[in-house]
Amino acid sequence: MIVCRYATTLHTEAREGALHGVRRALYDFHMRICPACKAYRQGLAQTDEALHALPPEPAPEDLKNSLAERLRAKKG
Repeated sequence: MIVCRYATTLHTEAREGALHGVRRALYDFHMRICPACKAYRQGLAQTDEALHALPPEPAPEDLKNSLAERLRAKKG
């Protein structure tokens, strides 16, 4: 049996299909019996869907320039 705190750390792995073996079995069992974690997982899925539905927005020029400067500084 796993606790909710641990189950919440496994949500992303489970959603991406990267959770296997005993950890997957424990996670699946926990999700079947825990309404709080089911609700949390549903909220994450809804948030993910809403974010993916947003139109792409280009990064501001000042941000691009700042990142480029930092990368150049790290190379040197």
